[in-house]
Amino acid sequence: MPPRHRPPAGCRFPVRPSISIPRVLGAILAAGSLLLPAHAPAATTPPDAWLPAGWTHPASAAIDRDDALYQRLAGRSSGRRLEIRWEPEPGPEVDHATAWVSTDPLDERVVRDWRTVPMERESGAWTARIALPTIDAPSLYFVQAGRNGRVTASPARAFHPRPAGWDAPTYPFSGYLEGFEDGADAWELVAGGKSGDLSVSAQALSGRAALRVQVPSGRGSVTIGSARLRGWMIEEHRPLAVRLAVRTEFASGRVHLSLHSRARTPDLAVHPAAWGVMVDDRWRRVEVPLGDFASLRAPQVDWLTIQFFADSGTALLLDDVELVMR
Repeated sequence: MPPRHRPPAGCRFPVRPSISIPRVLGAILAAGSLLLPAHAPAATTPPDAWLPAGWTHPASAAIDRDDALYQRLAGRSSGRRLEIRWEPEPGPEVDHATAWVSTDPLDERVVRDWRTVPMERESGAWTARIALPTIDAPSLYFVQAGRNGRVTASPARAFHPRPAGWDAPTYPFSGYLEGFEDGADAWELVAGGKSGDLSVSAQALSGRAALRVQVPSGRGSVTIGSARLRGWMIEEHRPLAVRLAVRTEFASGRVHLSLHSRARTPDLAVHPAAWGVMVDDRWRRVEVPLGDFASLRAPQVDWLTIQFFADSGTALLLDDVELVMR
């Protein structure tokens, strides 16, 4: 039996609670049903869409933006590749077109690893088919084209593999970052030296090319940098180390690596390796464990620098930059 409620003194009838606990719960649930829709729609990411206004193109691209010319630009899946397709608006014939592609999160980072792919003309449209190394980061892209002597660029779009139905990337990520077979466009002088101090050399450990960087006259070091190593690679694959092949042309020197996160922004953080590596005129493969980079902010890594300490005039050769996978 439920407990009786004792009446107050002088009351002739028993007093019952005005609202029972089941009624309270029922009222709460009913109120909730009024505040929330019966089936709240889940937020979805479109497989392919324009980036919001305010996005800027990479500084390395000669940009004369023409939004009207690129209204019929889009990306789609094609045999587990990203197919970028552009149908130019009527007008003078397009001489050439190039797709710029960067795989990275959609955030405010400035330094991205842009790769260029020549587009082919197909039935009145220009297309490029891009192999993607991950399905967990979007690929940003835009088109740069020449028309009637004028080079213009489109606004940028983003392709998201998972919402597009992908369950695996085009190819498994091996960790290999750079072999310099396609040149040194992804590398630049950061400190010390001038343009002639950075070049491609035929003195390779593997393949046909290596990177050559020389300590300039009157200096004791030179630093080069690249955006080839990305934070999503570290987060997704948990590599053990950064590995590279190095040697000098003559004499000896020391190499020191650093990773950077949010490079060229107010939130920049530099993560130097705990130690440097002595090098001489014989090829050697050097491994720097990821745990040796100070206070590493893995998801935000977007820049790798290599500083070479040696007497002025000494040249460093670099080949086979890669991540050591588990």
